[in-house]
Amino acid sequence: DFLPLRKAHEKALNAGEGATRKWLKEGGEKALEDWLAGNPGHPAGPFARFCLARSLARAGKGAESREILQGILREDGLRCTLLDDAQFWIGVSYNWEKDFDNAGAAFGVLLRDFSSSHSAKQVIGKFPAAGPVRK
Repeated sequence: DFLPLRKAHEKALNAGEGATRKWLKEGGEKALEDWLAGNPGHPAGPFARFCLARSLARAGKGAESREILQGILREDGLRCTLLDDAQFWIGVSYNWEKDFDNAGAAFGVLLRDFSSSHSAKQVIGKFPAAGPVRK
C-alpha cells in the first residue's frame, strides 16, 4: 500500500514547489504520516520519512524537513541506505532557503562522510569537505 503513495509523492515533487505544496495540503502529508503511524518498524519506514522530508523541503518547510532528515541520520543508519541522501537534502533545504553557509556546511559533511555516494558526486568541486569530527 506504500507504492501508490510513493508514486504520488514523486509526481508532486517533480512538478515543482507549487504542486508539492498542493499535494501536501490536499492530504499527501497526512497520508504519509498515517502510513508511518500504521506501519511502525516497517522496512520502508525510513524511506517514507525521507519522502515526507523531501516534500516538506520542496514546499518551503525546511526546518521541518531537516528535523526528519536528522532523525534518519541518528536512528536509521543500520536499517537503510538513505544516510547520504538525507545529508544531501539537508543541504538542499538550506540552499533553497538561501542559507548558503549552512548549505555549504551540510554539503561538506556529505563530502566528508559519504564521499563515494551518488549524492556526493552532485556537489564535488562545488564545496569543500568538512574537517574531521571533533568530540
